[in-house]
Amino acid sequence: MHHRPGLMGVLGCRFRRWLSILLGFALHLVALLPVAGQSGFDDWSEPVVLTPDAGVVAFSPVAVADSTGYLHVVWTEAEGTGENRSFTSIYYASFDVRSWSMPIDIAVSAPGLAMSFLKGFVVTETGLLAVTWAEGQDIRMAVAPAASANSAQAWRVRRVANGVNPSLAATPDGSRWYLAYWSETTTLVVSVSEDEGLTWDAPQTVWAAEDGTAGSNVTALVGNDGDLNLVWTEAAEARSWSGVAIWYGRLDPSTSEASVRQVSRSASLDEPTLDGPNITACPNGQLHIVWNNGVGSDTGRFHQWYDPDSGRWSQVAAVFPGLSGQTGKPGLVCDNTGRVHLLTSAQGGAAGGGLHYATWIDGTWSDYVTLWGGAYDGERPSMVILGGNELHLLWQVFDLDGQRVDSIAHTMRAVEALREEPRIAASIPVPSTIGPVTATFPGAVGDKDVPATPAVSQPAVPQAAARTVLHPLLIATGVTLGLVAISVPFARSRRR
Repeated sequence: MHHRPGLMGVLGCRFRRWLSILLGFALHLVALLPVAGQSGFDDWSEPVVLTPDAGVVAFSPVAVADSTGYLHVVWTEAEGTGENRSFTSIYYASFDVRSWSMPIDIAVSAPGLAMSFLKGFVVTETGLLAVTWAEGQDIRMAVAPAASANSAQAWRVRRVANGVNPSLAATPDGSRWYLAYWSETTTLVVSVSEDEGLTWDAPQTVWAAEDGTAGSNVTALVGNDGDLNLVWTEAAEARSWSGVAIWYGRLDPSTSEASVRQVSRSASLDEPTLDGPNITACPNGQLHIVWNNGVGSDTGRFHQWYDPDSGRWSQVAAVFPGLSGQTGKPGLVCDNTGRVHLLTSAQGGAAGGGLHYATWIDGTWSDYVTLWGGAYDGERPSMVILGGNELHLLWQVFDLDGQRVDSIAHTMRAVEALREEPRIAASIPVPSTIGPVTATFPGAVGDKDVPATPAVSQPAVPQAAARTVLHPLLIATGVTLGLVAISVPFARSRRR
């Protein structure tokens, strides 16, 4: 005897059909997750512009990531136009994986002086941010607790030295800060602070240029062994003050002895100029240096790396033939798997120019990819790893929708690396008063700390959609568990 299915049976059959469809959708979401072995050069987030004001020129962003899961960025902004344009303020913003804070100005130059700022920005495990720049012949520094850095009143500005073009580095625990700068354009010096920038040792000479040459573009980095690593450019009058050599220096903190070697030299006029060196350290002890070739040359970028197992540096290798141009330092960072990430702004290639991204691991470079097909063209990139497996890129974008903008832009992507759980940050209140703390440095004036003076406030920045690998997984898991929970009553009713 045949029985027609009851209402619950019909609903159960239909429900199981819908359940299978929705479960397939959930599994599709899981399939979209980044997995080990995925190259994924096309999964960068849509760029977000942090400085949307028309007519405001923003320059040279530098990003750092702290252990609590925050990204911090500083850059300079200019007043005036054309030959009358000068950089007179430093701005700061932070990213909490969901949205950007509203940019605030944390330092303003003295009347009549312009700022020189390249790569002097650090964060320590003790929760301090520090940025350094030059105004004329004065090197200044601003320090703030990372937890309250979105308040201009949290930043302390002080004068610390006589010189130009500074770079800043610090040990992760913040016990030693290094200030590398040019006492003159011909002499590179380093000073050390062991009290978070309040006082500094007498500067130590690392390198002095010969007649007809000068130095520039120094970058300082503390390696995993605690040594200070430096790279810089030697420029020559004979080549219209273009870069002719790349140098590397190492300072041993236990002996305070510096060793210096020449990395590469352009020996003749038919060889490309060399400039824009950057350096990164890997957790396995490797060091990597990348620098630029001159406009119109076909040698590509240049790379050299240090192998801690052999204790030797590799031969200099020309990589990415066809790319060229002195476009500022490349973005360079190493993740916790030992993979090096490179972002260079260069001319050449199928797109004719733009931002070119590639990776290196185990002695091999990937092919480079021109991001967004050459759109969002710009220079002066800064890259940093946040949380172990997120690669963040900031740069000075030149054009948007066919209009010249000179704005700061941000994008991010997941990388094949181990996730590092953020630690809980201690709450650091913003002081209501400023104490008369004095910085001491041989030859320095010893200015009192002063709070940053706000200038014109920036409009709120639109929220950036965070693209973390957990979001699709959580959605898929939620859908699956919800459907399973709903299906249980149907299954029981059928058994009855």
